[in-house]
Amino acid sequence: MAVNDAHVMASWGDENGAAGKVTMLSDDITSAPYTQALGMAKDAASLTFSGLTGKRCSRFAIVLNDGVVKSVHVDQSTTVTTSAEAVMKAAAAEAAAKPAEAVMKAAAAEAAAKPAEAAAEPAAEEKKD
Repeated sequence: MAVNDAHVMASWGDENGAAGKVTMLSDDITSAPYTQALGMAKDAASLTFSGLTGKRCSRFAIVLNDGVVKSVHVDQSTTVTTSAEAVMKAAAAEAAAKPAEAVMKAAAAEAAAKPAEAAAEPAAEEKKD
């Protein structure tokens, strides 16, 4: 997505072989409503480029899975976190952390259940007598 004209975005997509792989989205160049709603708008006058006016969009990448946002990456002035390599590296690190989180949650749930099980056992033995 870019704050640009739809024809420019279509041409950019054609030039980069995006057809069928990436949806090229255009946000209104005069008011950038979607960009502003995302909190990604910048005033063009604040950029180092000369002669630009209106709103521009911060460079960002949003990772979605079945329409659900999984992560958002926003470039800062000197840090590139939105390249394909950076986003994939972050996704791999997150995926690697998930099994450890799951094991820790399962262990915590098991530990929390043990006092309840221990309290229930004498009652079960009393019924046998």
